[in-house]
Amino acid sequence: MAKLKWLAVLAVLVLMPLSAYAKEFGLVFEIEGDVWVEGAQGKVKLSPKKDLLRAVEEGDKVNVGKGRILIVSSKDSKGYELASNTSASVGSGALKASKGKIKEKKGGLPLVAPTREKHKLGAMIMRSAPPCITLKTPKNTALLDLTPTLRWESCQQSGNFKVAVVEDGLFVYAANSPCCEVRVPEGKLNSGSKYEWHVESGDNISTVGTFYIPDEAKLAELRRDMESYKAKLKEEADLPTRLSYVSYLINNELAMDADEELTALEKEYPDNEFIKEFRTW
Repeated sequence: MAKLKWLAVLAVLVLMPLSAYAKEFGLVFEIEGDVWVEGAQGKVKLSPKKDLLRAVEEGDKVNVGKGRILIVSSKDSKGYELASNTSASVGSGALKASKGKIKEKKGGLPLVAPTREKHKLGAMIMRSAPPCITLKTPKNTALLDLTPTLRWESCQQSGNFKVAVVEDGLFVYAANSPCCEVRVPEGKLNSGSKYEWHVESGDNISTVGTFYIPDEAKLAELRRDMESYKAKLKEEADLPTRLSYVSYLINNELAMDADEELTALEKEYPDNEFIKEFRTW
């Protein structure tokens, strides 16, 4: 379990655009007790609620009183743990202890690192605003369900809404529904396919939403992985593990699930600027 947690924690790094941080050494993944960082912004005491995923830069000094900190290198995903009564300077690609000892941890990324251009969560979950009908879910996301529920909002809460699902220009499902959801029945959608859908009512029509269902092998893999993550989260729902789960969802283009998890995290950690940055990567 300890190894699984370590691998999961490292998964968050797959989303970091390393070239954007010329002087960045790594990210803070765990904080306990009294920990300070001295750098360009002066001396800052770190908080578990505000400073997880904070960047540690070359030239910084890290001081631990009674507590500990785990810093993960952005370059090679190695972890460096500083325990109580330890001080270290951040150099070019290395931490050098001036007091106490640094414990090095090694791990490997369990996921394939995505490119920044392909995986932009902000783009995947952005809400468009047509005149009257706005699609809610699913939008620009992968789905694991062959019978998804399509949801939308409308300025008119009553009336007849026509819902259409299209694959390669051909209608695969159409239905009339009251506001504001409909479930696609079994046998209409297939794995390994991409779909578009829209809703119209009278003169009002929504924009087009897209979703795709991975092929059967990928579906089975994703379902296994998500079950493992959810089991782990039931045991220990700490912030690093939850952020790792979000990164896994984004990495596999499960934008709808990632949006839900991020919304919950933003409510629990409203002061954590690094959580908010997930939506712009």
